[in-house]
Amino acid sequence: MRHARFTRDRVTAAALLVAALAALPVAAQPPGDAARGREVFAGKHCARCHRPGGQPGAGPALEQLRRPQGAYALTGRLWNHAPAMFTALTQERLAWPAISVAEMGDLMAYLDADPRRDPAPDLGKGQLALVGKGCLKCHGFRREGGRLGPDLAERRASYAPPATWAATMWGHTPRMAAVAIQRGVLYPRFSGDEMVNLIGFLKSGAGPAEVTLPPDFPITRAASSPGQVTFSHAKHVAKGATCSACHMRDVKMTRGASGPMTMAALEKGTLCGACHDGKTTLGGTVVFPLDRCDGCHKD
Repeated sequence: MRHARFTRDRVTAAALLVAALAALPVAAQPPGDAARGREVFAGKHCARCHRPGGQPGAGPALEQLRRPQGAYALTGRLWNHAPAMFTALTQERLAWPAISVAEMGDLMAYLDADPRRDPAPDLGKGQLALVGKGCLKCHGFRREGGRLGPDLAERRASYAPPATWAATMWGHTPRMAAVAIQRGVLYPRFSGDEMVNLIGFLKSGAGPAEVTLPPDFPITRAASSPGQVTFSHAKHVAKGATCSACHMRDVKMTRGASGPMTMAALEKGTLCGACHDGKTTLGGTVVFPLDRCDGCHKD
């Protein structure tokens, strides 16, 4: 139970887990009150920027926010919006508004966000989002990832109902944004069903145990190359590598999206060069350096 999947092909265990989750009762969210939600919207500075159509405002018109939507989908939009609001409030020397779970439930009711509109989560895509959004750069998940933030596998009570997660996320935002700036980490954005899928995976408590690793694939060979390089996920996993070891740095989840694999790039400490430096240890063994050509280049 150590490694996350890299492909979108879900294994049988994941598919069975999705079916099992669908049969379980979902943590009920008490119905919010739209009238109270309107007061929250005004009292937490939202109305300063989001005004009814026709009135000048710094943010999208109120009508764009108040529309039928899923509750977790709205949470993703709140997450995306938080840095801009944090900047605006800082410039106006206003404190970040605290929003309780009850207040968040009322705000969701006012903005017409209903958990029943959220689609069933795709756990495979949720697991990909956990890695691809960079969550593990700060947070751990089942002994993988960073140690700066709480282990996400241990916070399952925070993920449901949606108002609980939204309130937790909202309170976390200022520190998250500040740390991201300090560490040079891009603030992740969520679109479509990505937040739904991520939270579905985290709520499931599923570990990255049953996996289907991609097949070995060749790296484009330069004319001056001493031999073909074939990358093998399986061999790296067998040595103790985890997905966060590479994909939390500058190796993108989509093949080819990280730029060309060249010796010049590796010698700068990027891509494979981040570990193949003769100093980094993996599974108790020092990773061989780049100047050991036969470690990768084969005839």
